[in-house]
Amino acid sequence: MNHRRANSLLVSAVLVALLAGESAAWRRRRQTCSPINCQWGPWTSWSSCSYQCGAFGTRTRTRPYSPAASCGGAACSGSNSETEDCNRFCPNGSPYQAGCDCTGTGYTGTCCDVDADECALGTDICHEHATCTNTPGSFTCTCNGGYSGDGYTCSPNEVDECALGTHTCHAAATCTNTPGSFTCACNSGYTGDGNTCTDNDECTLGTDTCHAAATCTNTPGSFTCTCNGGYTGDGNICTDIDECAEGTDTCDEDATCTNTPGSFTCACNGGYTGDGNTCTDNDECALGTDTCHAAATCTNTPGSFTCACDSGYNGDGNTCTDIDECAEGTDTCDEHATCTNTPGSYTCACDDPYTGGGYSCTVSCSDLYPGLHPAGNFGEFRGQCFWSSSHRNPKLDYTAARQACGLYGGTLAMIKDDATQRFLKNHLKGTSGRTQRNYWIGLDDLNSERSFLWNDGSPLGSYRRFRSSAPHRIRDCVVLWRTARLAHWDIKSCDLTMAYICQLAGGS
Repeated sequence: MNHRRANSLLVSAVLVALLAGESAAWRRRRQTCSPINCQWGPWTSWSSCSYQCGAFGTRTRTRPYSPAASCGGAACSGSNSETEDCNRFCPNGSPYQAGCDCTGTGYTGTCCDVDADECALGTDICHEHATCTNTPGSFTCTCNGGYSGDGYTCSPNEVDECALGTHTCHAAATCTNTPGSFTCACNSGYTGDGNTCTDNDECTLGTDTCHAAATCTNTPGSFTCTCNGGYTGDGNICTDIDECAEGTDTCDEDATCTNTPGSFTCACNGGYTGDGNTCTDNDECALGTDTCHAAATCTNTPGSFTCACDSGYNGDGNTCTDIDECAEGTDTCDEHATCTNTPGSYTCACDDPYTGGGYSCTVSCSDLYPGLHPAGNFGEFRGQCFWSSSHRNPKLDYTAARQACGLYGGTLAMIKDDATQRFLKNHLKGTSGRTQRNYWIGLDDLNSERSFLWNDGSPLGSYRRFRSSAPHRIRDCVVLWRTARLAHWDIKSCDLTMAYICQLAGGS
């Protein structure tokens, strides 16, 4: 036995041993797993068509094994992909050969997707005297000026240049329409060829008919005559006006008027000085010969004068006495200001701690009530001061809190409308942050069970914001219960000690 044959026999022996071992392993595996048959998953979406228009394009989709066959299960039948035809026809329905047939569509291009400009291509059917306008897939025709029709047929118009104002006649000429043209003729009072017309100046030429005492004024195509000042008439005939007799003169009322041809003269009467048109009385006020009081105003009158006491004084002008506006109550000082009388007037000064010009005085709530701390807990609403005690201050029961506000002439806060409710909610958010708090307000039924009264004695009206789950006790007192988002009223025992809100008079 040679070496080659020995090696061949050895390899064969090894293969037999391996096959025997593999068959045994396979048999063991089949005994420990269950066969799983192959199943197809859902088809994927179709792929894009291989052609966008015309031709016989195709598109493909696939599907996965879900699951694949195992443990000797049955294999899936059929293919995991399929193909179908797409875009068999052009957009306009014509079969595709070398390209789509775009005839009659108004478009061009392989896929008939490019607008064909019939106007530029000369394929439109507009009349020779019409304008072609391209539109997507089509075109429109409009007759040119001087023609009318539907654009496909246009006929020339008969134009009346005179009526249309397209003639070239001068503004002072008359236009006459003629077949296919027009003529121009200058109007009366003008000379020229009709296209150019020049006014005849009758005043300069001396051909007017004005009176010697009249002024001639040239006008376009004519002239006017106007009698000169001091004369009356139509300009062709003028008569002197006696201004003195008619009262149309301009003489001063203390002057004498004398008529002259076409005019008049004026001379001041005795006791007056001036040019006659203006005559001035001897002004006692200016000359200092009047008898008016030093606190009076002198007013000159024709031949005399009058005296009137100045503002802030009483009297006949010759004698004037100072008016004490402060004592008489006619001053305009603010109610929080002090009035001081001065000669002919008065001054106003704001009382401490108010500030301002005296006529209007204001004060901040913290300055008005310096005994209440912290000052940052003040808020002003509708001219009133509201102060909320800090939760660091001693808490008080309802009666003590009401008395504490009363020391400053106020009450516990009375919330009679939604605007006040919103104000206090926002005010408390700024003084106590977002922490839940309870504050005594001025509402209780201590006098009569379930008959709530505000601290000013008024009954609880229709506006109320009780928490729906608020308990009720005999002779209860009310708090404003505030959270980060809400503000409601709650009923509490009056003996509890809590923070409180005072409502005090404002400084306005």
